[in-house]
Amino acid sequence: MEERELFSEESCDGDIFKDEFHQDKVFTGISYESKRIVAKEFYRCRFQSCKFARSEFVDCQFQDCAFAGCDLSLIKINQSGFMTVCFVDSKLLGINWTNLRGPPNVSFETCVLSSCVFFGVALTRTSIRDCTVKDADFAEANLTLTDFQGCELAGTRFGNTNLSQCDFSGARNYQIDPRHNKFKKTKFSLPDAVSLLSAFDIVLK
Repeated sequence: MEERELFSEESCDGDIFKDEFHQDKVFTGISYESKRIVAKEFYRCRFQSCKFARSEFVDCQFQDCAFAGCDLSLIKINQSGFMTVCFVDSKLLGINWTNLRGPPNVSFETCVLSSCVFFGVALTRTSIRDCTVKDADFAEANLTLTDFQGCELAGTRFGNTNLSQCDFSGARNYQIDPRHNKFKKTKFSLPDAVSLLSAFDIVLK
């Protein structure tokens, strides 16, 4: 098992992120809300039960990192990059993902992604499983091969979205107009798939 340097709220003095480069570190129980973090790199780091709500990440890079049980609600991610980053059991409310440095390589499991904006973002081959994704915006996004299995999608917007080979098995409460989105081998499951017919003037019996 690889050894990692451990950091917690109690063990740190001063600014825990004062160094520009962080590698193989575990941050546990850190409360760093409403802060501004600029030009920092995180490589193979893990964030456990940390609070970053309303903080701003500017020109930061996260690679091969994991966030578990964290609160990142309303963070700003201006010109930052996320490469092979997973989020588990975390809150990511109201985040604008359009200001990234490049297309993200991320995954989400049992997270809250409500009110997030992914307008025009390339999220190909992304795993978004068993998440609450209410009132989010995926218009103009490329979601090819993205996995939405088990997600709650009430109020979430899809418009001119590439949903080719997406998997909505077990997803709930989505409203997707087949006339204004791209489908190709897209997977849906009953009974929720019936909602796809609501865009047409038909009567079901």
